[in-house]
Amino acid sequence: MMLPDKVKAAGDGGNTGISIGGYYADRKPFIYVDFTCGAWGARPWADGLDGNSHMFANMASHSIEVTEAEHPISLLAYEFVADKAGAGKYRGGVPFRRDYRFNETEGMLQVRSDRRDHRPFGLYGGSPGITRKLDAAQAWPRIFKAAQNLGMKTCLELVPVPGNAIATSA
Repeated sequence: MMLPDKVKAAGDGGNTGISIGGYYADRKPFIYVDFTCGAWGARPWADGLDGNSHMFANMASHSIEVTEAEHPISLLAYEFVADKAGAGKYRGGVPFRRDYRFNETEGMLQVRSDRRDHRPFGLYGGSPGITRKLDAAQAWPRIFKAAQNLGMKTCLELVPVPGNAIATSA
């Protein structure tokens, strides 16, 4: 390998795009777009960066307060996901997770994510990281009978259920 002291292990491989759109009760439209980022792979000299966008992306996380003030969405959790980084002398970065609740009665969820089939590789004896998931475990009980990992490209109607939530992990 060329420059082994400079090459880092694979990171998240791209972000997960979440779009939630619909109408308020007065028929005024809204759209919320978010990109949840994973983490960087381990570097030959240090752990990977936690909850950070890919090095070629220019992104930052939305503020929970601004999101909740400007959109009919509540964020129920925004936290690092422990034990998901690849193990090794230096571990990969830890991804973050967001749990969303849709607070209107009419809407659509659209998801675009990658790095589902191939785990981010480790280097120099390090283990691979996890693949991405978008989990609808408790999201919409009228639609999903049991926990379901939504597909890489998903579009579905949001059903109004009190306390509905969608949990995402990068």
